[in-house]
Amino acid sequence: MTEHWFDCDIPINPGLVAIIGNKGNGKSALGETIGLLGQTANAYAFSFLNNIRFRQPKNNKAAHFEGALVWASGNAENATLESNPGPNAFELVKYIPQSYLETLCNELGTIEETGFDHELRSVIFSHVREEDRLGQTSLEALIEYQTAQATVKIEILQKELNKITNKIVTLESRGSTEYRNKLEGALSAKQYELESHNKNKPIEVPKPEASDIQKEKIEQLSKQLVDKKAELSTAEKAISDTRVKLSSVNKQLSSTHQLIAKIENFERQAESFKKEVANDLEALNLKEKEIVSIKLSKEPVIQLRSRLLVDKTILERDLNVGVEESKVATKERIITELKQIQNQLDAPHKEYETYLERMATWEKSKKTIVGEKDIPESIEFYKEQLRKLDTLPHEILAERNSALEKTKEIFRVKTTLANTYRGLYAPVQAFIDSSTIAKDELQLRFNVEISDTGFADTFFSYVSQGVRGTYCGTDEGQKRLKKLLDNSDFSTEDSVATFVEKLVASLLLDERDGKTATNLSEMVKKGQTTQSLYDFVYGLSYLRPRYSLGISGKALHELSPGERGALLLVFYLLVDQNDAPLIIDQPEENLDNQTVFKLLVPCIKEAKKRRQIIIITHNPNLAVVCDAEQIICCSIDLHDGYRLTYESGAIENPMINKAIINILEGTRPAFDNRGAKYLEW
Repeated sequence: MTEHWFDCDIPINPGLVAIIGNKGNGKSALGETIGLLGQTANAYAFSFLNNIRFRQPKNNKAAHFEGALVWASGNAENATLESNPGPNAFELVKYIPQSYLETLCNELGTIEETGFDHELRSVIFSHVREEDRLGQTSLEALIEYQTAQATVKIEILQKELNKITNKIVTLESRGSTEYRNKLEGALSAKQYELESHNKNKPIEVPKPEASDIQKEKIEQLSKQLVDKKAELSTAEKAISDTRVKLSSVNKQLSSTHQLIAKIENFERQAESFKKEVANDLEALNLKEKEIVSIKLSKEPVIQLRSRLLVDKTILERDLNVGVEESKVATKERIITELKQIQNQLDAPHKEYETYLERMATWEKSKKTIVGEKDIPESIEFYKEQLRKLDTLPHEILAERNSALEKTKEIFRVKTTLANTYRGLYAPVQAFIDSSTIAKDELQLRFNVEISDTGFADTFFSYVSQGVRGTYCGTDEGQKRLKKLLDNSDFSTEDSVATFVEKLVASLLLDERDGKTATNLSEMVKKGQTTQSLYDFVYGLSYLRPRYSLGISGKALHELSPGERGALLLVFYLLVDQNDAPLIIDQPEENLDNQTVFKLLVPCIKEAKKRRQIIIITHNPNLAVVCDAEQIICCSIDLHDGYRLTYESGAIENPMINKAIINILEGTRPAFDNRGAKYLEW
């Protein structure tokens, strides 16, 4: 059988057009064809012109049909029905398929960015006066332009936060049981080393008495030894002082290198800043020197570095044993001379001198083992580190408080971003306030909230749910986090700080039993770090200003799917400034008749005053009560090659009037029967 399908020419009224017909009689086919020819961006949601129905790959009927959309101006758009408009096509009509509305309704219940967010921004921008657009071509570009410096400030604050979280992680690692055990183990080892050292104290050798014959010689040699040992002690102290000075010089030299590098980096930043503000200065007719005055000089640092290099050379020379008269060479000479004097002693006095040297070495080693609190790897050092652990909780708390203050600073900047957003939607709200239907009857309101835009997903990319902790277990952990998020408020800096505090507390203590401390480093997933988790939590990258719509005193997240659908339709009919023809496929779907009558009917009546409206509907309230200027009745003859017929006319046209009764009211007897059953009011 030869299939005819489309062979028609349909004039369309510039006002409100209602396309009616029984199911499967070609209503969507006509609406989608108009949308296709008008280059709609929503062609992917077609229910008729798709690969399952009219564009089946094996029998692509759409390839055999071509349509033409002729405008009142005489311009025409021609295209075959087999392919959708390209991604860069300019939308000539706004087509709202039924499935598209359902998708948006479901998206509106999520916290992530949605397709409707893009639509919303587009409409907001349409209400911004040309002179207020600052040369930008989209709301996104305008927001980016107006908030650029606030964004930079947030980045600076987050870098400052990074230094604080680094301290927190360092302190927390010191506060771990493992770290304390490590210190206690090291201290025990050093104490054992001291015990062993004490047991190996040289056996005392009494000072021998010299014979009368040797007495004078021994006394003379003893005096020489005392003097030479004093000389050696002085030489060793000089070497020690030189090493200390060299260490200080090396640190200063390192600081000069860093300072010079920092100055050079700042100079580059200054040059970058000058280039960045050049256009602004030109626009304001200002000179650079009137705004920028930076004086930097590396010369004092370079001169100091030169002096330090000279000092370093001298000090290193004094520590070079190969340099004659260096301090190290002087020490070696004194040691040689000391040995020469010792060799002149008799055997008992040599033994005594050896004992004294061993005792001196033993005492020196003991002093090294005991050490001082600022000498690493000594007993006193480890004791001091253990004493410091007692004050560690206060230090950690202080750093966490610093991080929270930085969180509040970041939130305050985000609040300024939200205020920028509010300034941009003000014209839309003014437009709504000027509409009696939108303001009073629908109570339509725009709002900007600082909202969570996907905290949970990102959080669990850091935190493993397979180890002990509050969020252990996939389902249980997600429920616990959801409960925390649901009970949290992100509207003020104090409430945000409270959320962060509660979250951090839940990471450090297993709230399943309320008493088991957890090791955060063990909970962090491979490839992540404790610090990166802290940077995420304290840095608030998950909170962003976001536009939202409300209706009848309810916010978006409080609306049912049906209410969301009604809100979207109101948005497209009343708020959207676009004057292109608007095609809506079954706007009454998922709405009760009362909502259709009280909400959609007045909105459609208002919208048709300024743009052409085409609705595909089964509801008499929309086709009749809205006073459609044209009714198009669709029918299909399956026995005549699937021939689609479209009869059109005004409501008053007898043929059209009869079709309305039969299709939308279920025939006249059915309509009369229902009417007879209602009580009079």
